[in-house]
Amino acid sequence: MIFAEDAIFTSLSAAANMVLGRNSNGFTKWVNKKGETFREVQEKLNI
Repeated sequence: MIFAEDAIFTSLSAAANMVLGRNSNGFTKWVNKKGETFREVQEKLNI
């Protein structure tokens, strides 16, 4: 997906919903290069 201009989302889930075209949990859908979800990284950092 390529946006013609910058898009600002109010949450991880809102961004994931746009990309996937359905309701989703951004904390579990976004992953880093290691395959770790945002939630897993957040838990490791105790945030």
